[in-house]
Amino acid sequence: MDRWARIRQYVAAQQLETMPQIILNDQPVTYIVRKSGRAKYLSLRLDSKNGLQVVVPKTMRVSQREILLLLESRADWILKHLPRYEATTATQGTTVFEAGSTMPYLGTPYSLAIRPTDSDRARVTWDEANGFIVHVPGTLKGSARITAIREAFGRWYSKQARAYIVPLAQQWAQQMQLSIGSIRIKDQRTRWGSASSKNNLNFNRRLMMAPPEIIEYVIIHELCHFWEMNHSSRFWAHVGDYCPAYKRHRKWLRENGPTLRL
Repeated sequence: MDRWARIRQYVAAQQLETMPQIILNDQPVTYIVRKSGRAKYLSLRLDSKNGLQVVVPKTMRVSQREILLLLESRADWILKHLPRYEATTATQGTTVFEAGSTMPYLGTPYSLAIRPTDSDRARVTWDEANGFIVHVPGTLKGSARITAIREAFGRWYSKQARAYIVPLAQQWAQQMQLSIGSIRIKDQRTRWGSASSKNNLNFNRRLMMAPPEIIEYVIIHELCHFWEMNHSSRFWAHVGDYCPAYKRHRKWLRENGPTLRL
């Protein structure tokens, strides 16, 4: 039996599973096939929520063999990077919100202090000397307490992002002689930013956990999409003109982005 026959046989045996698997370099790898209305071509994606995904444009008919060929052709890349995302996926949602634990702000981890409050909603405050102080209603226990703290941090990061990212994006747009429509701060799981054909921008509130140079890179990246709504060589040339270290920043996001979570 040749290699492809063995692979097809193995994949067929997994059809009763929720997620199919394939053997890559003698290692079983789980993946999902995801249809996308935004995708223009067959591609692979790794993220901390879903792990390895084969992204298929909704308008494209793709055979199982084409999917397997793609996975096989990228085997080395998949096996190199997947373990980090699998580890992140396994621990997602387990952020520890306890006194003495830390949360990042502009690339620096700050310790948490927990304080009781008579308010009916948790609240986060921060200063550079004392780090984060989380004011939590004493009536909240267990998972309800964790959820309240997570939501409080979400509100806090959103507020900081509006104060920090929005004016910085406006400054860069002026420097690049670009006109911006709206700028929105969102709670996105897999995107750090996005740009529309109407020159509107969206940014992930969790960017406020990253160092300033990473935030600046993401802003420049999205603004360059006003010229090129793709990731062609022309697009990256524009990015390089305004952010010469963009390759280093992209690498940082790939390696550290999955850890920036609530």
